[in-house]
This record gives sequence, structure tokens and C-alpha cells, in this order.
Amino acid sequence: METLLNDITSSVESRTIELKKGDTLFDEGEISTSIAFVEHGCLVLNKNNRSVLLRTNNEPVDLIPLFSHESTSFYSLQATSDTKVRLFDRSQLQQFVMDRPQMVTRCMQQVICQLNKVDNMIQILRETSATKRLLSMMMLNTRSEGIKKKQYYLEPDLNKMASISNISSRRAKKVLSNMESKNIVRSEQHKLIIKDMDALKLLVAKADFLGDS
Repeated sequence: METLLNDITSSVESRTIELKKGDTLFDEGEISTSIAFVEHGCLVLNKNNRSVLLRTNNEPVDLIPLFSHESTSFYSLQATSDTKVRLFDRSQLQQFVMDRPQMVTRCMQQVICQLNKVDNMIQILRETSATKRLLSMMMLNTRSEGIKKKQYYLEPDLNKMASISNISSRRAKKVLSNMESKNIVRSEQHKLIIKDMDALKLLVAKADFLGDS
């Protein structure tokens, strides 16, 4: 199944930017005439100097400007790893999308999906258990690859996940170490492979993993 990014790239002129870990794409409040997609890697979206959202492979950063006249960046965008970003001119992309009802529907579905993700994150951050916040955030940001046998992975680095979850890096490393010892996850290059998704779901449901304060 073709991704939204692939379909748009084949029809609309674009350019790519390669970011190193720590590089900033846009600053919060900066005037922008582009719509950005993460082609490979990961961007963290910061608001008021706090990490609030993540965007990874093939995800649009924000499609809402396609349907509004807002031209300032609502977030600052920073690469958490070496990241390739594809930029489309907003006016050209708007024209392409608006001329195709099916594309409008697909873009709106993506917007709804991302808004649902924001709502889920708000619910997660209301949890009093720091460990449960981290585990739930891992679940929310898990991706899958492969066709016959799906492999689940988490690409953002643990420090960013901890920051968004409002949990200390020390506790996050302790949680990760414990899960590795139980063969639930394993670290592989820049990815965190989820080896036992059911076990991770169970940890989230029980909310008593390692105890908490």
C-alpha cells in the first residue's frame, strides 16, 4: 500500500533536507511556507521548550496548515537522530490536494489520526505513575514493519521518550534494563525492538512494573 508521502512525492515538486541529531528544522513561531514529512528518522516537536510530540518515518509533521491560512510554525522541530525530511511548497500542495477529493479525504484522515494521538498523549500524561506514562508512551509510538511477520520497534531515543513522559532518564533506563532482562525488548542500532508486544501491553495494564512513587 502506497503511503501518503509516496503518492504526493510522485506528483508534487519537493526538496529534501538532511538533518543531524540535534539540528532544528523550524523554530516555534517561525514563518513557514512548507509542509514537512519525515522521510526517515525522527523529529521531536517542542512547545514552550518542552518536548510534546514525535514524528517518524513517512509521517507528516502537521497537515492542518493545508486547511488554514496559518503560516507560523506552532512547534519547533528538532531531529533526535540523523533524519531526512521532505519539504513541499504549501500553496502547490494545497492546490494538488484540493483538486482531488480522495486526497482531501486521506489528508483529513491523517489529521484526525494525529489529533487522536494528541488526545491519547494527554490521557497518558495524566497518569500518576511515571513508569506507566513511559510504557504507555512507548506503546503509542511503536511502529511495525514486515508483511508476514510484523516486527515492532520504537525509533526515538529513550531520553526523548523520557522527556515527553515527564520521567527521569535514570528511571527510564532502569525500566528499559528490566524489560531487556525479561526479553521483552532489545536494543538494535538506533532502534528499540519490541520482542513481546503482549508482555508490554500487560505491563501497561498492570501499572505496577518495578513499583513507582
